[in-house]
Amino acid sequence: MLRITPENGFPPNVTISNAIIRAFVGNKHGGWIPRLQWRHQNGQLTAGAEIRIHRSEHWGKVRYADGLPKGYDPDYKFYSYNAGKDVFSIFAREQYQLTTSTLLSGDIQFAYKAYRLFNEKAGKQYTRYFTVDGDTISGVGTIFFIPYFFVNGRLGIRHQINPSLDLFASIAITQREPQRQSLYNAAGSYYGERPLFQSDTSGGRTRYDFSKPLVKPEKLLDIELGAYYQGTRLQLEATAYWMEFFDELVKQGQLDIFGRPVYGNAPRTRHIGIELHGGWTIPLSPGQSLQLKGNLSLSRNRLVDYTHYEKDTAMVLDGNPIAGFPDLLGNLRLTYRAVQWWISARIQYVGALYTDNFKREDRKNDPYTLVHLEGTYQFDLAPLQYLRLRLAINNLLNTLYSSFGEGAEFFPGAERNLYFGIEIGW
Repeated sequence: MLRITPENGFPPNVTISNAIIRAFVGNKHGGWIPRLQWRHQNGQLTAGAEIRIHRSEHWGKVRYADGLPKGYDPDYKFYSYNAGKDVFSIFAREQYQLTTSTLLSGDIQFAYKAYRLFNEKAGKQYTRYFTVDGDTISGVGTIFFIPYFFVNGRLGIRHQINPSLDLFASIAITQREPQRQSLYNAAGSYYGERPLFQSDTSGGRTRYDFSKPLVKPEKLLDIELGAYYQGTRLQLEATAYWMEFFDELVKQGQLDIFGRPVYGNAPRTRHIGIELHGGWTIPLSPGQSLQLKGNLSLSRNRLVDYTHYEKDTAMVLDGNPIAGFPDLLGNLRLTYRAVQWWISARIQYVGALYTDNFKREDRKNDPYTLVHLEGTYQFDLAPLQYLRLRLAINNLLNTLYSSFGEGAEFFPGAERNLYFGIEIGW
C-alpha cells in the first residue's frame, strides 16, 4: 500500500492503516494576453492572443500511519511527477453595425494546447512508445506530450425593435480538451490508476502508445435565441438554448483519491433549456429604494448516445439524465437601499440531480432551498473616502442538506455561517 513495498526497498508484509498524507502541488505560471482594438466606421474589430506556459511539481508523502516500518523516512515520496500545459491562441471579434437597429457580431479563435507529464516516479513501470519526428522512442516510466488544435467560432445578431426591446440570436461551434487527470491520474497510480491510452499487452507486459489517448476532446454546437426588455423600473431577459455535445466530458460517478470527480466521454448528449432574468425597482423616499431581482433556469440534460461497459456487460443509458445537472435552479433577492446602508435577503433553490448516469433513485441528491441575509453600512470618515462594514449570514435558517454527490458519496452543505468584512477607501 502507498508503494511501501519490497520493490521500493521496504520490508515484506508491511500493512499500514490510518495514514495521514501530505499532497503537494507547486505551480509556476506565466504568460501574455495582448489586445488590439480598431474602431472603424460601422463598428469595432478586436484582435488578441493568449500565451500561457504552466509547469507544476506534484508529490505525496505519508506523514503518519499505523504500522510503518522501523526507520521509515517521512520524506519518502510515494508518488512524484512533473506536469505542464502550454496554451497559444489568437482570436478576432468583429461587431458590425449593419443598420442603426441591427448589430452583427462574429468571433473566431485558433487555439493550440498541449499537456506534458514527465519525471514520474512509478512503483510499477510501464513501457512507453510514441513517435517523435518519425523515430520511435521506448523506455520506462509514464511520459507523454499530447497536443490539441482547435478552431472555434461564433456568429450572432442583435436587433432593436424599439428603445426598450431587443431580440438576439447566435450560433457557436467550440471544442475543449479533457483535463490532464482524465488522460492519466498519476497521483493515483499507486492506487491502481492506469494511463488511458491505447495499449498492447502482448508479451506479458503492458505497452502504452502515448500518442493515442482514449479520452477525446468534447465538441459543442450551441444555438441561442433571446429577448431583452429594459424599462424605467422593470428589466427582463429570456434566453432559450439548444446545446448539442459530441464526446462531452461527463461525470462517471466516481471520485479520485483527492475527492475529485472522474470524467469520461459520452459520444452524444443534449442540453436544452430556458433562462429567465428579471428585476424591478420601486423608488421610495429620496435616496431609498426597494429592488426585487430573480433568475430561473429550466433545463433538460440528457444522454443521447452512451453505453457503459462494466466487465462483459453493456448498459445502454440513452435518455438518462446527465450526472450533476439539476433541471431547475432559481434565485430570488429582495434588497432595501438607503443612503449609507442596504440589506438584502436571498432565497436559493437547487433542484434534484443524479450523482451518476444510471438514474438510480438511491443516487439522487434531493432538492434544497436556502435563505441568505447580507447587509452593509458605510461611514464617511475624513480623511478616508469611506469605511464600509459588511455582514453576511449564509444558510440563515440552518437548513441541513446535501449540497452535491458523486456516485454513492454525498457531501453535506455548510450549516449557518457568518462572514464579516471591512473595506476602506482612500
